[in-house]
Amino acid sequence: MDSTYRIDNRAKEKLVEFYKEYSIELDSTKNDKSYKINISDLKHNKKIRLIYRSQLPATSEVWKGNYDFYLSGITGFSRIQFDKTKNYGVLISGFGSGRLSGFSGLVFIRKVNGKWTIDKIIVTAIS
Repeated sequence: MDSTYRIDNRAKEKLVEFYKEYSIELDSTKNDKSYKINISDLKHNKKIRLIYRSQLPATSEVWKGNYDFYLSGITGFSRIQFDKTKNYGVLISGFGSGRLSGFSGLVFIRKVNGKWTIDKIIVTAIS
């Protein structure tokens, strides 16, 4: 995807539930607007070429294209919902590698010693 998408209320509830032992409270900052992801800022293996989704055909037609590169997959993610301390968060992420091959999930993150770490990924949809 070119831009982030909104995080839903279910994910916000799951954030509080997942970190219930820390009694977190949600950050009330409105984060319902998407923003375009600057793919040049993303750290990745330089053997992988990142392009925007809008550069490819819409819908499932994307998997029928003949490209001058190998299309290994399409990914997207939501904005991050943080807690009030900005030490815990959740985002929705998905990846597709074919017309009926992909998943979506909740990614729970936490700041440990000043660095973000993934605590758990819970798959919410699979095809």
